[in-house]
Parts: sequence; structure tokens; C-alpha cells
Amino acid sequence: MLARCCNALLHRYSTFLYNYPQIFLILTPIFLLICVIFSFVPPVGPDAPDFSEPTEGFEPRGTDIMKRVVTQQDTLKAAINDGQLTCTPPGNSTTTRKRRNSQTLKICDPYYYRYRSVVTVYESGDDLFNMKDLKAICNIEKKIIPVTPAYLLFNECRTSLSLGTSIASIRNRSSCQEITEKDVTYAKNLLDNCTSAYFNRELSDPNSPSNECTKNKDFIKNVFDLLVDIDFMRNTKELKITLALSPRLYDTDFARDIYEQHLSGNLPEQDSVKLVAFKFGDFRFDQFNLKLLTDAIFPALGLVMVAIILLVYTHSVLIMALTIFSVITSVIIAYFIYHQIFRLTFFPFLNILTFIFLIGIGADDAFVFNDVWSQAKLVIPNGSIIDWIEYTLSHAALSMFVTSFTTSAAFYANVVSDITAIRLFGIFAGTSILIMYSLMITWFPAGVVFMEKRRRRNVGVETWELHENPVIEHAPDKTTPTPDDGQLPSSDPPSPAKAARHPSDTGFPSNTQPSSQSCPCMYYNNVRSKCSKFMSDLFGTWIPASLRGYPIWLIAFLALGIGMACAVTVSPGLQRPKSSDFQVFSSSHILEQYNLKYKSKFRLAQTNENNFYVYIFFGFKAEDNGNYLEPKNFGELQYDSSFDVLKPEGQKWFLEDLCSDIRKQKFFGQNISWTCYPEVFRERCTSSMNWTLPLNEIQLESCIKFYYRPECHNFDQFFNGLFFQGNKIKGLSLVFPTNVPFTNDYETVDNLWSDIQDFSSNVLDKAPEGMQNGWAISWMRFYALQKNLGSSTITSLGVSLAIAFGVMLLTSMNWVVSVYAIVTIICILATTIGSLVLNGWELNILESIVISVAVGLSVDFTLHYGVAYIVSSEKGRVDQVKSALGHIGPAVTLAAITTFIT
Repeated sequence: MLARCCNALLHRYSTFLYNYPQIFLILTPIFLLICVIFSFVPPVGPDAPDFSEPTEGFEPRGTDIMKRVVTQQDTLKAAINDGQLTCTPPGNSTTTRKRRNSQTLKICDPYYYRYRSVVTVYESGDDLFNMKDLKAICNIEKKIIPVTPAYLLFNECRTSLSLGTSIASIRNRSSCQEITEKDVTYAKNLLDNCTSAYFNRELSDPNSPSNECTKNKDFIKNVFDLLVDIDFMRNTKELKITLALSPRLYDTDFARDIYEQHLSGNLPEQDSVKLVAFKFGDFRFDQFNLKLLTDAIFPALGLVMVAIILLVYTHSVLIMALTIFSVITSVIIAYFIYHQIFRLTFFPFLNILTFIFLIGIGADDAFVFNDVWSQAKLVIPNGSIIDWIEYTLSHAALSMFVTSFTTSAAFYANVVSDITAIRLFGIFAGTSILIMYSLMITWFPAGVVFMEKRRRRNVGVETWELHENPVIEHAPDKTTPTPDDGQLPSSDPPSPAKAARHPSDTGFPSNTQPSSQSCPCMYYNNVRSKCSKFMSDLFGTWIPASLRGYPIWLIAFLALGIGMACAVTVSPGLQRPKSSDFQVFSSSHILEQYNLKYKSKFRLAQTNENNFYVYIFFGFKAEDNGNYLEPKNFGELQYDSSFDVLKPEGQKWFLEDLCSDIRKQKFFGQNISWTCYPEVFRERCTSSMNWTLPLNEIQLESCIKFYYRPECHNFDQFFNGLFFQGNKIKGLSLVFPTNVPFTNDYETVDNLWSDIQDFSSNVLDKAPEGMQNGWAISWMRFYALQKNLGSSTITSLGVSLAIAFGVMLLTSMNWVVSVYAIVTIICILATTIGSLVLNGWELNILESIVISVAVGLSVDFTLHYGVAYIVSSEKGRVDQVKSALGHIGPAVTLAAITTFIT
């Protein structure tokens, strides 16, 4: 009953397409124009995508870790900047110490060198710590980074910081070029003698035995903190690499001038010293944004090559034009729906990848439609256009529906990911594929029907000579459908002579050739004939002949899939990323060298203490109530209504017990610069004021007024103290050091996170009334991404495969074929991911997108074969396999080629 109803609907739709193809041919461009207006015209359309921050959106949202990170680093900071919270109660005046402007200072504040400088890295095969090489570094730096007044932070920061200028500053030289060999020797001996004082944090100790180290502590700290690698004076006395830091206001044009004039070709060098890396602000991302625009020519060239393949395969400008139009239209309509219907504002640059693989999917659908249409003319040689449409849609539309639905579902499955960019990519890609399918069953056949009817009117007959697909000849099915009653009558095909005078313009291959050909035409037909013969032999003879040994093929490919799966899951395993820096250029690119190769070798980008710190918060809920589909929308800070520091038990626990509990933790690491401020606060309020705990409200306010003097006008994540809203304490934070060195290694940070959770459950969760609901976190924004990438990717894969299996089973009602299809898809994915793992890839954002695309394409190609096998009218498994190969093999092969090209 259902099949009969579907056949009736299909017949009516085929008749409608035949009678009114112009409806789709007119309405589709009109709708496209509307989408263009509401997508790209500024008054009514959204803002153009901004890819200046390509890493934006590359973080999970809504996870337990990220809720804490967002509260610590985003919403709490926003509340302070907006004036909702202060770090001192009203009436407490704080004074800001002003820095004296000494006329003798040659070096400005280290903050500007660390965070506001052009960073250049220099390398030599020999020891760089000599006068000649240090002067060479100064010369190279001065040559490539001009002292342009417009880009200076301020006049005091004119001087670049390098070993040469640092030595000049302590030896009273006016410039780097005036230092002597004696100055260099003095500086190296000073660093050697003061190494232990630096690493033991004794440079500021008034009881330090070395007055020379204390006297030159700024020089020593600058050298070790900013200029030399972490091994210098610890593991080796030779300096192989060093930095130069030039404070400048960041400007894209200024940075691009430096890059294009000095760094885009041969890198500057003098004697044995060579500049090997360069970093300035976000110039790497700005350059990437520019390259996205200039490199758009490559997808365009890929589209041209796909168009040529379409033209060669189908022998039709029409099919080529319809397919290219469908691809472009799909992307534009999806963009319109993305912004105007779904109301999504953030458009990550990953969405651009949709256009690339959509070309392959569109070509795949066109090839399938082309082959089935050619088969329809073979099966129903005397049928009408309606017969051919109905036959084509009954076979091609089903195949395209199954593959399009499952492929889009594979991309939509990314919605389960917590990472914003991956989630949005899945929405955009899935929507584009569904729109492509809609066009392939409306616009595409309407164009074919319109041209077929027009050609027939020109010829003056209702039917046309049978044209076989020269790519592969299909044997007619044993069961040949007959035209339905009421369809247009069919007449005999015209004579060959008449056919030659009116070559086919249906958009499909024809064996009709002109009587005379030019050399290019002869060459084209010769190449096309050889390609056709190769395809015919491959899918008509060679592969069917190899089916005799199918057990060997099954065992071999299954073993390959299992082996690659072991490579992914066991050894070497799919590794999580170790660098928090998102790579946008090749590893050898000058703009990537600092992050990939040299950054970890210096202390410049490391924290002052080089160890993780743990931050405890009370009074605030660890929540992320923003829009998870907008990277910068974190919502508002949520307060814990149960927090009350005046509750006796809670106050005593915070001031008396918490610090001792912290020191008992196995990951706690004491250093001389850290004090537990609740203990200091308690001592001042009880001993100095002769009060006892718990303090009442008046006593607490008095103690805060006299002894509490923090400043948070430059609040950052290191703040340690109280937060006020008016006179009321709304929250507090406590920071303590750990013994875990700062790293991006997943296992190390994962162990620290486990320790923090244990600390929370054993200490914070057992806090008395008033101090309950406290929580702890560390520097774990990148760890949250590492942790989520693995789980989200596996979840998306599982959802995609489950949907593909369900759709295949429902449409085919054949569980054996469905299981074979899913096993094939799993083996394809295992082989693809395993190949990446064996090549040293780590599971980062782009790699997870590659996996998503691999899922979509493997589902698309595999299910084409499954559907073709099921709908085949042949009897016997071998004949059904041969029929499926003949019908789908060339189309899928060329679709894979076009996808690879793009």
C-alpha cells in the first residue's frame, strides 16, 4: 500500500516536472536573488564574516571545567570592569605609587617587553655570547624594525631589549655597538655567579651573600626571564639561541611592511647569526585572514577542474552548468538560513570548507543522475520523457536521499560537540547538503526536462534516438517498466541520418559525432574514448572478475581496518594537542616557527613562577549562562546567595583551617613569595585589635578598613582577596601555588585536575554554613579543549554511524546490507584516521573537522553502493553486485576524484 502510494506520488511529480519545469527554473533564481540580498547587502544582511581571530570559537562551552574557567576569567572580570564589584569597600582610599622617570634608565618596564614587543629569535651554530655576535643581533634587529615615532609605545621604550643592549645598560654604554669584549665577559661571569640566586629567588633577599647580584638584579631577571633559553647556565654555558624584543604599538600595516620587506624571502643574517623566527601581536592571524582571500583562487580552480570533468564525462555544457549552479546556490541559501532563519551570528572560517566538499557531493549526485537517466533510455527505449523522469527519480532520488540525509546527519551530529566552531560547522554543512539534495530533485531535473522538450520541439518528434552512455554500457534490467496510461504517445526513433543532423542536447553523453573534426576535437574524443574504455573495463570486467576471490578481499581489508583501528586506539594512539597555539601556516613558515619550535625554549611566554596555581572562589556560582553559539557571549556573573562570611563556623573555618588544609595537599608547592592571606588577616585582626574569632560585622569592617589595601583596577586572574558590592562582601578568592610545572601535556594537567577535584570534595564541599559551594580551578582553558576534543569526536562518530545505520535499515529493510555498509564505513574511518596518526597528526580542531568530513563522504559513497545493490532488478548476489558496480561505480569514482581535486 505504501509502495503504491509512493509510486503514485512519484508519477504525479514526474508529470508536474514535465508540464511545468519553468516553475523551478524561474523560482529558484528568484529565491537565490532574495537570499543574496538578505545575506550580503549591508542594510538588510548580516555583517560580513570576520576571520581576523581564526581561533575564536575553538573552546568547549557548558562543561564543568569551562564553567569554572569562564567564571574566573570572563564573567568575574566583566563584573569588576562594569563596576558591579569592587575590591575595596566604599571609603577605603588607595594610593597608586607613581614610577619615577629616571633620566639614566635605558630600559623600560619589562611588562612592555614581555607583552607589547616585536619578538625576533636568533640562532647560531656556535656560542652567541660574544661581542661580535651580540652586535650582529643588534644590527639585524635595527635593520628590520625601524624606530618609527608613530609606532612607539612612548619615548622611554625606544630601546630594544637584547643581550647587547642589556649589557650596554649596566656598563654605561650609549648603545649596543659600544660594548667591548670586557663588558661581555663581565656580564657572562655575573650571570654565572648569580644563577643560583635567580633560581632560588634570592635576588631580592637583603640577606643575600652576593651584593653584586642584588645590585644587578634587574639585568639578571631580564636576561633569564626574557632573553636566553631555559637551558642556559643550568645545563650548558653556551648560548645557542636568544631573543630580541622591540616594544611597538601593534599595527597590521607596520607588521606587514616588516614581513614583506625582510621576512617573506631569504631571512636576514650577518656572519654566523641568523634570524629564525618572528612574532608580533596577532599578525600571524591577520596574515592568515589575508591569505584566505588571496587563496580563494585555489577552490575556484578546483571548481573549474570539476567543471571540466563534468563536461568530459557527460559531454554536456548543460549538466556542467546545472551542477555548478546547484553547488553555489546551496552555499548561498545555507548561508541565508544560517543567519536569517537560525539567527546565528558567528561564522567560523571552518564553514568555508563546506564549499570544497560540497563540490564533490554535487558532482557525485550529477554523475548518479546522469547514469540513471542514460539507463532509463536503455530500459524504456520507446518511453516518453515522463517515463524517463519517473524511472530516474525512482532510482537516483532514492539513492541521493539516503546518502544526502545520512551525510547531512553525519555533519549535524557535530551539534553534540561542546566546541562552538565544530557545532556551527556541523549546522552549516548539514544544511548545505540538504539544500543540495532539494535542488537535485527540483532544479536539476527541471533543467534537463526543459532542454529535452526544447530539443524535441526543434526536431519535431516526441521521441529520440537511443543514446547510450559511452562511459559504461548498462545491460537493460530484466524487468522493463512500461509507460503509464495517459502519457504522451511515443513514436519511432528518427533515422540515423536525421539524428546526425540534430545532435543530442539533453546534457548527457551521445555517440553521435560530427562528420568532420578539427585536431582539438579529435584529441578530445580520443582521450574521452580511452577514459570511457578504462571505466568500462574497470567496472565491467576487472572488478567483477576479482569478485571470485572475495573472501581474500574481505579478510585483507578487514585486517587493514582492524590494524589501523589499533593504531588509533592503542599504539601510537590518537594524541591530543600539546600546543595551545593554533597553527594556520605550514610548520616551516617563518610565522609559525616561534610558536612551534622556539616558544617553549624561553621563559618569555611562561608565567612568573612557572608552576600551576590553584584559585579558590567563594560567593560565585561556576556557571556559563551565555549563548554557547556565540564565542564572546558568556552571560553574567551569578552570585551564591548562601555565601555569608559572617556566619561563625564558616568564618572560623576560612581564617583558621583552610590554609592548613591547603598545605596538606600533595600538589601544594610552597615558595617564598606566597603567603596565605587568611592567616595574615586573622593575625592582624585578632592580635593587633585584641579580638577573638568569630568577628562580628562591625569588627570585620574595621579590620578591613585598617589592614586591607588591595587594588583591582587592573584585575586579572591572579587576584587574591575580597570582592565588594557596596559595603557587602559578595565573594572572595584565594590563590595558592602547586608543585606542578606549567605545561600543556594532557596527562600532567589531567592528573592536576583530578587532584583539584579531590581537594574540592574533601575540603571545600565539607565547609561549614556560609562558606559552602566553594570551587577551585587552575589554568585549564586549553586543557578543557584537549579533554573535550576526544570525547566530542567519539560521540559525534557514534551518533553519525547510528543514524546512517538506522536510515539504511529503514530504507532498505535489509539488515545484512546495512551491517555491511556500516562495517565498511568504520573501516574507511579507521584507515583514514590511522593514516593521520601514523603521520604524526594530533587531534586538534582541524583534525576533528577532517574526521567529520571523512564520516560524511564515506557514508555518501558507501550508501550509494548499498542502495544500488538493493534496487537492482537482477537475480542473485553476484549479478546484483555487478549491476551496482556498473550503475554507481563510475559516478562514485569521479566524485571521489573531484573531491580530491577540490
